[in-house]
Amino acid sequence: MIRTTTLMSLLLGVVMTVVLFALEFQVRKLEDELAGLDRSIVAESQAIHVLKAEWSYLNDPWRLRRLAERFLELTPVRPEQLSSLADLPRRPPEGAEERAAGPAKTTALADRGEIR
Repeated sequence: MIRTTTLMSLLLGVVMTVVLFALEFQVRKLEDELAGLDRSIVAESQAIHVLKAEWSYLNDPWRLRRLAERFLELTPVRPEQLSSLADLPRRPPEGAEERAAGPAKTTALADRGEIR
């Protein structure tokens, strides 16, 4: 009876050792994967930082002004180019387009489901 108990204890010890080594191997593999992901996150953060700096440089107002002066042949606005709201044509009242178009336009609008 003691031999069976000793054998079972020894077998249990061997099985537990194998399971422990397998678990340790999995943990090390996951730790390596985590370290790789951390390095990847740092690299991406640095890339984002560089892109933000480049975006700031490209959108610098002084740089854009120099480029506009160099490549866009723009001239200052002259006063006669400006107009006021009074110079704009007035919008026709609601439904004036339908009355001016006559029955043919009204029929076409009704066919498309725009008026009922």
